[in-house]
Amino acid sequence: MSVDYGRPALKGRALQELLKQLPEDHIWRAGENEVTTLTAGSDILVGGKKVPAGKYSLYVHIPESGDWALVLNRDLGIALKKIWSAAPPAMAERPWPRLDGYTKNVADQEVARAAMKPGSVSAPVTCSRSRWPSRRTARR
Repeated sequence: MSVDYGRPALKGRALQELLKQLPEDHIWRAGENEVTTLTAGSDILVGGKKVPAGKYSLYVHIPESGDWALVLNRDLGIALKKIWSAAPPAMAERPWPRLDGYTKNVADQEVARAAMKPGSVSAPVTCSRSRWPSRRTARR
């Protein structure tokens, strides 16, 4: 199993201020910039639900109160050039998460949700540098 993600950073901003900017459906990307993906070589359990082997995008559901949830989705993002006409050519085709209209555009491709509770990680994860310096790949 591998997770390809951009490490998020607050960059001097307050988390509570960022959370106030969430879209109405309270879905946000899991990581920075490009779409975060999980690739499983065999079937896995996510939130108690069997998920077939494959590649999925990851989002986070952040309700106004209660536990956050990790969301797996079949939609692997949208080419940056489709949401930013000035995208540099080297990045234009890279997949980016759908931050506007998740419910309207890709919620029907959602595969599973798993509650995220503090201290719920039960296995160590190692990280190594991927082909882009700002991206990380975690393998288990």
